[in-house]
Amino acid sequence: MAHRAAGRRYLSPVSRPTDLHEEGPLMLLRAALLAACVATLTTSAAPAQASDPIDIDLLNSDSSKVVMVDPTTGSVINVEAQAERISNRNICTDACFYCGRVPYANQGFCGTSGTDTGSWPARSGYNTGRYTARFCWDNDVCAPYLSPNTEAFCPGGARVTGKSVTIR
Repeated sequence: MAHRAAGRRYLSPVSRPTDLHEEGPLMLLRAALLAACVATLTTSAAPAQASDPIDIDLLNSDSSKVVMVDPTTGSVINVEAQAERISNRNICTDACFYCGRVPYANQGFCGTSGTDTGSWPARSGYNTGRYTARFCWDNDVCAPYLSPNTEAFCPGGARVTGKSVTIR
């Protein structure tokens, strides 16, 4: 709500509107925001309770997961499997399918466990980065899963068209 003092207008949390024509739009905006907040609070799902069963096997697994933790006690209150979220960019910061010819670019992969498919011409080799990874190319040929920080190259300058990358 606004008050006028010495030609200035300022907001005060305890003031009341004195001119409904001037304050009306502000009151309507506040009412709409309050209604939206109430609607959100009444339709939001309740947080998991400590008494809900927790999938201990999932919690202790290497699978991608989302864990909810009680902020007051630090106790795990919920665990859910997480969908694959692998992303591909034309710059390598982690796992990488190398380009062997201009104008093509290296293809970088990162994220949670998963597989990304595509068609990346003129690949000359790859690097697993921080992942255990498997690279596949033409005619459904795939290398075995290789451990993190491993580089592999095609001998004699051979080039393949990359088809998929799986990281875990």
